Amino acid sequence: GPMIVDWQDAGRGDAAADAMRSLLLLRYARPGQIDEALRAAFVAAYAACLREAWGGSMQVLERWQLPLAVARLAEGAEEAECEKLLQLASTTLSASPS
Repeated sequence: GPMIVDWQDAGRGDAAADAMRSLLLLRYARPGQIDEALRAAFVAAYAACLREAWGGSMQVLERWQLPLAVARLAEGAEEAECEKLLQLASTTLSASPS
């Protein structure tokens, strides 16, 4: 079936980081330019595949969420995407134990 791969340097490093980067891009890139119902359905299907690939747990992937969100901000993403990523980072940090 159809595939989307946005894995820079996929031959190196933790595969969980690559998978989370793709998930972040699918969730937040180009807000308002993609039908949100279609986006939500695609993200849900991709997340289900990730859960299956990682034995039902997203914890391995989630540890990459904050550093990759910050890295995406440094790439110069669009303003609307940056707002969503900043909100994600803020929520993640406030949920972290001190």
